[in-house]
Amino acid sequence: MSNGKGTAQDFKEAIKWYTKSAEQDNINAQYNLGNLYLRGQGADQNDNLAFTWFIKAAEQGDAPAQYNLGRMYLLGKGGDKNILEARFWIKQALENNDEYIGALAQQVWDEYKLGTY
Repeated sequence: MSNGKGTAQDFKEAIKWYTKSAEQDNINAQYNLGNLYLRGQGADQNDNLAFTWFIKAAEQGDAPAQYNLGRMYLLGKGGDKNILEARFWIKQALENNDEYIGALAQQVWDEYKLGTY
């Protein structure tokens, strides 16, 4: 529903179904909900809800969620700015064996000099 394959794109409906799945610990649903709230698609933009769903997926090992959570900590979105938490989550994303996310995480690691903390 969120990508419109086989049906009209409907972010509100996607949030409904992703929420049902995310509440049952589905990592992909948790990550997708985080993105929808981060972007304000299907609901008002909400950094706090995005953060909540990203952390649930990140704690289960999802590299994109780990990366997004690290960025949110760096920017103070969804909570207080926290360089040490940002460092932790960006490092997790780096070590997660996801080539694309690893490259993005490396850029953030270098740009923010996270190795110095």
